[in-house]
Amino acid sequence: MLTPVMLALVNRLKLPAAPYIVLCAFVANVGSLVLPVSNLTNILFADAFHLTFAAFAARMIAPQFVALVTTYVLLRWHFCRELPDRFDGESLPEPESVVPNRAYFLVCVTVLVIVLIGYFLAPLVGLEPYVIAFAGSAVLAIAGAATSRVRIRAVGELAWGLFPFVVGLFVAVQGLENLGIVGVSAACLNT
Repeated sequence: MLTPVMLALVNRLKLPAAPYIVLCAFVANVGSLVLPVSNLTNILFADAFHLTFAAFAARMIAPQFVALVTTYVLLRWHFCRELPDRFDGESLPEPESVVPNRAYFLVCVTVLVIVLIGYFLAPLVGLEPYVIAFAGSAVLAIAGAATSRVRIRAVGELAWGLFPFVVGLFVAVQGLENLGIVGVSAACLNT
């Protein structure tokens, strides 16, 4: 999702695109280590080992930090000749001018913060994380429709084929758990 934004930014600043596009790809992957909902592997791992959002995040914060620092150092070294010491930010527009609907933007930021906090608090009140995610999605959809930022035809543009794939992965993980393989793996990891 950040790649088009990054491309527009580097074009406007007349910077070489490669280092920044590679950075987007790496940070998108490396930056997803700490949260169990940030990628499918984490979702499956947290579910298989019955880890709460907070327990997963606590276990992954150190690897996340090491991975981000390593990625930064290696990419900085690899692209050192292409990265300028500084760039002129005067050619960038004012931040307010690139947000087409300030009210919807503020709703989105607020909902995302509340959802993130909700992920940590959900187990304390007996809620599954998906309840928090669906509630946040519903609020964003309603606010988006009210401000004409989200249109109903967008539903048809969703990658519906991804849903059976994800369900299939959960079925496969549950099968492995039923066979006892996940328990044995967990015991090996805890020793």
